[in-house]
Amino acid sequence: MSNKINRIFSHVSPGDVIAFSGNGLDAKIIQWFTGSPYSHVAIVLETEYQNKQREDILIAESTTYTTLPDFKGQKPLKGFQVHLLSHWLDAYKACGQVWWFPLQQKLSYDRIAQMQSWLWHLNDGHTPFAVCKSIGAWLAQNKYFDAQTNIKLSKTSASLFCSELVTKALQVAGIIDLKLNPTTQTPKDLMSIPCFQEPTLILP
Repeated sequence: MSNKINRIFSHVSPGDVIAFSGNGLDAKIIQWFTGSPYSHVAIVLETEYQNKQREDILIAESTTYTTLPDFKGQKPLKGFQVHLLSHWLDAYKACGQVWWFPLQQKLSYDRIAQMQSWLWHLNDGHTPFAVCKSIGAWLAQNKYFDAQTNIKLSKTSASLFCSELVTKALQVAGIIDLKLNPTTQTPKDLMSIPCFQEPTLILP
């Protein structure tokens, strides 16, 4: 990794968001529909694991557009998956730009543990990508959300799209209000929530 990326990695914390802006047709369609430079988002899951510290970062995401093997299952998945951010950046070099959005306030240990537990549960359950819900969010015509749903009981989420996943994870972590409907959140909506600092461009 470059010195620039290593410096950035040393400041990244669980709960921070990684936003992608792709150059491909699918990414451009998403950007056009949402009026946003961002076509995909992921959440920082862990910065310390397997007795390693700050050497790399695990991100959690829901996508159908990667052939990278899942960190835990060691095979490509469609839907929820976990990756080393360095692997994503290597694969994305010719595909677009990547930003780091730090949280305004770092998560406490208990909130990190709560969020990580929820995300690893989704990984164990091989939660699929929600194509219909993602289209609904882009068109602001979504009807899939039950307003009475308690986010703390949402471990049975049948399917999730990228910004819905990140929104729910930050609700589990106590950062985003539970009244916010995750299924209406596009990448643009999510990154406009005032819980983030100004972004830093990671790539290129």
